[in-house]
Amino acid sequence: MEKAGGTDPEKVLAALAEVSIDGPRGTIRMDKQRHAPLTMYLGQVQADGSVKVIQSFPNVDPGAQCPPKS
Repeated sequence: MEKAGGTDPEKVLAALAEVSIDGPRGTIRMDKQRHAPLTMYLGQVQADGSVKVIQSFPNVDPGAQCPPKS
């Protein structure tokens, strides 16, 4: 809303393409479809309940989840 300069839904949606935030996973940037590529992890649950990370997949593209309306 800061980037959009208010709460107008059209302006907020447009501004989301330029938003990034620093959080526990590092810097997360929204894309033009208003989705954020994130690192995904493949884990194996251990006998003691902990999780062992087997492999990580950095910046997985969320794909075209919200195609334009026709």
